[in-house]
Amino acid sequence: MDLPEILYDYYKSVLEPFFPKCGQISRYSGMSDFKNDIISDIKITLDNTYEFFKESDFFIDKGTEIVHFTSLQNAISIVKDLKIRLYSIDSLDDPNEVKRITDIITFLENDNIYNPENQKESFYIFCGSDYTKINSDKSAEFNMWRLYGNSGNGIGLVFKYDDEPQNIYKCYLSKVYYENNSIFQQCYQNHRKFADEHNYTISGLDNVLVPLSLFYKDHIYKIENEIRILKKMSLLENRTKTIGYDFKKSRKVPYYDLPFNSKKLGAEPNLELTKIIIGYKYKTKEKQELEQLFDGLNYLNERIPFTIEQTSLKDDYFNEGQSHK
Repeated sequence: MDLPEILYDYYKSVLEPFFPKCGQISRYSGMSDFKNDIISDIKITLDNTYEFFKESDFFIDKGTEIVHFTSLQNAISIVKDLKIRLYSIDSLDDPNEVKRITDIITFLENDNIYNPENQKESFYIFCGSDYTKINSDKSAEFNMWRLYGNSGNGIGLVFKYDDEPQNIYKCYLSKVYYENNSIFQQCYQNHRKFADEHNYTISGLDNVLVPLSLFYKDHIYKIENEIRILKKMSLLENRTKTIGYDFKKSRKVPYYDLPFNSKKLGAEPNLELTKIIIGYKYKTKEKQELEQLFDGLNYLNERIPFTIEQTSLKDDYFNEGQSHK
């Protein structure tokens, strides 16, 4: 069996069951045992565009809306600058998430699947929630205000994903799964079975399995209905792109600013700010003041067509006579 045939069989048995639209392997190389004319060591390069994941469990459709709950101060900065902030994975609230990706890298490295060059790559994450699910579940929405929206004193920003997958490179958008990393396990098992049956060492699958491990969380976070935007950056990109630093929980954490409503050509997903939701603890007069504030910021930004409204939870959880605190 020659190299193209091997790769086709690998694509059909290992990749296609989980990534049905991933397409053929774009680049590859193989080392041969020339004495016996046997190919033994194969390196594959998988497509780094978001289109690779089309029709898989790690793909969201164009038009999907993501709501990001945050403080009023952060919301003002986001709307003023037209940028959302993707933080390094080191800043994740759940330390088990960082441990999970470290364990997976170690596991793949021990099996000669992981490319050591990838250790120079960094991951940056933006976290939001599926707006459709949150908006239809008052209990879930209340919990998100409580956890991330300053207990009703914050703001919810709704973004619509508005791009084509072939335009996105080294960026991933997916809902989060609150279960064991089953896709990783199944895909790896298929890989291992194929390699053992054919006596090949095949590397390159780590380019898919490692980033996807960041779309799994413990089931206790299930109420978040989370959708994540993940950006992978090389060591060179970390040096040449504008990386800022912020303090989270008394730690200095690197971040990357991702523009929205930009319509620019590039490798990053285009997001459109469609709605600003005011927390349920703001009184009517304060709501009107916030509407004027965001309208003023919008005037500076050439009139983005977003709407401003107050969450319907105000009628259920807040009385005008109550204190903010």
